[in-house]
Amino acid sequence: MASITTKLHRVWRRRCANRLIIAFILVLTPIIFVSTRYHQTLIKLDTGDLYENEHHTESKTIAHQNDKNVGKRELASHLNPVKSAGNPDNSEIKIKDGNNEKPREEVKEDKKKSNADEKQLVIGDLKVIYKGCYVDHREPTKRTLQGTMWHDPKMMTVAACVKHCDRKGYIYAGLQFAMECWCSNSVRSTAILESGCNTTCSGNKQEMCGGPLFLSVYKVEKTPAPIPDFLQNKEEAKTDKFLEGTIEDYRGCVPTSKQGNIFQSGSVLSEDAMSILSCKGICLREHYSVAALRGGTECHCGHVETNFDYHAAVNNSLCSVPCGGFEAHFCGGHGYASVYTTSAEDPRCMNSTLKREGSMPLVALASFPGSGNTWVRHLVERSTGIYTGSFYTDGELFKKGFKGEREHWKKRNTVAVKTHDFSEELIKEYEAAIVIIRNPYKAMIAEHNRKFGGHTGYATEDRYTKGTEWNDFVMGKSRTWTNTALMWLQHCPKVLVIHYEDLISDLNNQLRKMLTFLNIEIKPERLLCAELNSSGKFKRPDRKKNLTFDPFTQEMHEYINIYIKTVAMALKLHGQAPLPVEYAPSQVL
Repeated sequence: MASITTKLHRVWRRRCANRLIIAFILVLTPIIFVSTRYHQTLIKLDTGDLYENEHHTESKTIAHQNDKNVGKRELASHLNPVKSAGNPDNSEIKIKDGNNEKPREEVKEDKKKSNADEKQLVIGDLKVIYKGCYVDHREPTKRTLQGTMWHDPKMMTVAACVKHCDRKGYIYAGLQFAMECWCSNSVRSTAILESGCNTTCSGNKQEMCGGPLFLSVYKVEKTPAPIPDFLQNKEEAKTDKFLEGTIEDYRGCVPTSKQGNIFQSGSVLSEDAMSILSCKGICLREHYSVAALRGGTECHCGHVETNFDYHAAVNNSLCSVPCGGFEAHFCGGHGYASVYTTSAEDPRCMNSTLKREGSMPLVALASFPGSGNTWVRHLVERSTGIYTGSFYTDGELFKKGFKGEREHWKKRNTVAVKTHDFSEELIKEYEAAIVIIRNPYKAMIAEHNRKFGGHTGYATEDRYTKGTEWNDFVMGKSRTWTNTALMWLQHCPKVLVIHYEDLISDLNNQLRKMLTFLNIEIKPERLLCAELNSSGKFKRPDRKKNLTFDPFTQEMHEYINIYIKTVAMALKLHGQAPLPVEYAPSQVL
């Protein structure tokens, strides 16, 4: 009996011991795991590499390796991750430290960073990638984004900034300090510090708009798309590669002397770290309307001068010396200057006036909508110093500086009167007319853009494919395009036809033709003002937002081409300039 009891006692002791061992193992295992993980982290820190989680095997370099708490914080991040509402891709992890939450330390952007780490967004019809939070600098030559800047203290959002930069022709958009939007086609900095972008946008408190000297950077993904033949501009395609090294408001490459001031009345600054952005900023602060860069390091500021032959612009490749402060951009050449305009006004070109009532002939500025009428008004006002009038009353145009917009069209105190009307009765009210004609395919698309996108916006592609609106639009507007030209040629006693395409390719001579027709004295300085600030406030950005398909059906092409031939024959009959080769029917040339 004693032996049985002894045996049972031994079995019981073994079972208890086993249970204690199991319990000890269960308790000790997570401690060992945590300790091992902690020491692995510290070992990784010594080599400069850190694997942040089991699914992310990409190495990143720690920017602040001297912080003694990095290992602790990294360990805590594995055990207690907290997503940050301030980070669009939730990549920032906040670490609880007492009563405070501290962001993870800065890391540098790995050049082989996978797309999985970059949040992809869709803003309107744009595909956008959030690139991260970039360090910025106050010095213009060291700016992370070296393009242009726009700010809105009340309504800035990520979408507003991205769309603004896209309209300006830039692929990078950076938001800073809640209200600033910076644009560029390249990024200067490589360092990323997510915790630096902790300021909410002025127009949307749910979004982050960088911080003080930190940029929330987004990139617009550009997918090359086939462009319909009738919309192609082959000359632009040839210069696209060079233009990547320029920024907004580039006006051309102009020959100069190799030394000395470019402008007789102006200023010059030479600096090894020169950039386009810093030069434009210098000239703007000095209230000069033109900035010219030469030799990679020189910045010349001034206003247009007759001795500075802007019309002698040469091939852009002669202005391909990299900027000393930003080598991705070009700052002129040896004896050649890259010319830019600033937002400063040339004081000689600001004094437009309304003439005394009844003192001017009644001249129409007639066109089919979408043919650049408002743009031509801007050019005429800059060239003559006299406001244009309008058959209509557009409050938006008046607010933008077209002071003749609210004058009665029969008042005869403006240099010309905008109209899209082509009724015989109205045409006979005018003594003369400048008739603007544009390629009907492009004019109809421009008018369609105005209808759905305003004076400077664009219609989305679905506007061309849904329902019958586009088909009805083309059928009616193509007839209107034809009748506008035919009726003015037939019923107005004195007509000058100006082709939109000729204005684009030969602006100076076309302006001279219009001023001679209007019997206005030609002042070379004012012509230069018009040329160097030719875009105006209601001309769509030069970077065209091309459709990815031909919206015109075969049937549309057939009847539009018949209308084009009809207008071409009428121009020949009335002794006017023929249609541009771009779209003129070969049978009439």
